[in-house]
Amino acid sequence: MPEPCSVEFDRSRTYVEGAQSVLFFARRGERIVRCYVTDNTLAALNAEGGNAKSCAERSLRAFDAHADEVYVVARHMIEEALGTRGNAVVITSSDMLRHLNRASHDGSADTAPARGEIKKHG
Repeated sequence: MPEPCSVEFDRSRTYVEGAQSVLFFARRGERIVRCYVTDNTLAALNAEGGNAKSCAERSLRAFDAHADEVYVVARHMIEEALGTRGNAVVITSSDMLRHLNRASHDGSADTAPARGEIKKHG
């Protein structure tokens, strides 16, 4: 059985108002995957909210502050969907919580693309 392709992330991101999400892209082999993380998910990660003037600014700041965790969850979701033809994943609060709980219970600490290990909160 061939070695699975790794998932690589494009570090650019943008806010999509109609989807109320931050959009970023991943590549798995030749496949490009659109990854969305919802405003609600980002708000839950970044409860203090800062002094952002708009939902877009608040979400982009939260994404930047928690990109490591988001990329790890996106990687897991993309790998779980390996056999499907889908080309998009949507990361919700429950996806983030499920991953962080799994990591804290089994001691797994996947590494994020450029900045190291997951920092467990709590």
